[in-house]
Amino acid sequence: MSGVKLLQIQAYGCDAQVYYVQKTFLASVSPKLAEHCHQQPTNLDISKVALHIFLTWLITRDNDGIKEVGGSQMALAQAWNFGAQYDMPDFQDAVMRQLVCCLSAVDYVSPDAAREAYATIACGTRLQRALIAQLAIDMRRSDHAWPRNYFTDHCLQGVPEFLLDLTEAMREADSQSHLKVNDFLYKH
Repeated sequence: MSGVKLLQIQAYGCDAQVYYVQKTFLASVSPKLAEHCHQQPTNLDISKVALHIFLTWLITRDNDGIKEVGGSQMALAQAWNFGAQYDMPDFQDAVMRQLVCCLSAVDYVSPDAAREAYATIACGTRLQRALIAQLAIDMRRSDHAWPRNYFTDHCLQGVPEFLLDLTEAMREADSQSHLKVNDFLYKH
């Protein structure tokens, strides 16, 4: 296998496992990520679970692979942002399908996932809309509403877009009680 260039991929943290991926294979889904790994074979700014989600998808290229890995809403949000950072819309779509399944199953938005969604520079992403839509729907039911400290203690207080998006989504949810998360995602 002479001439095959292997790139090192590793999540952040000193105890993270190192993975080696063929450069052309990685470049087929993200030339930007392949170039980054070629230039800087250091830790990526991604959790171990989110990296495992990506590598599983990279190998299987289907949603079932992501489903098998599982992962929290937070890990899925990190994986989605990772896909956005390295221009991987197919990966983002697969992660979003799993996240919508996860949100539908638990009817609860993790504050950590919301914080991760708004950690990105871009506003109005599909990830943000999905989490905000579910949160707006949840808040219509008192048993699923976030306690007040989630808005003040979870680093979301300094993110005005979060509160503006939530207010808009709650208005829309109030006016159309039959809405589901998918309605928010695909209307724009």
